[in-house]
Formats: sequence, C-alpha cells, structure tokens
Amino acid sequence: MRFNFLHIAVLLILVALTVSALIHVWLRSDIPDTGRIIWTLIIVLLPGLGPLLWYCWRLSMKITQRS
Repeated sequence: MRFNFLHIAVLLILVALTVSALIHVWLRSDIPDTGRIIWTLIIVLLPGLGPLLWYCWRLSMKITQRS
C-alpha cells in the first residue's frame, strides 16, 4: 500500500488535533481528575471524533458561561 501526500496530511492533522486536545484537557484547572482521565480516553480511543467532541464541549461551556 502506498501513501500519498493526502494520507500523510490527514494523519498529521489528526495527530496535531489529538495532541492539542490532550494538552488542553490536562492544563485546565476546572476539570476534576476523573474527568481528565475520561476525556483522555475519549480523545485517544476515538481518533478524529474524540478531539472534535472535546472542542465542541469546550465551545459549549464557553457559550454557556457568557450567558
């Protein structure tokens, strides 16, 4: 199986989103330890979908705090 540029680009984007989401999870002080572990498992076990869920949840929390 040959990898082309598109495969590599998608893989790099997924890795960047995953690492970024994990960093955000572990740097937030308002999430309890069990929540951090659960979010870490979601992000790692659901590649692509896990980071998307994290960013959607984070955005919804920001919106509800402003209201």
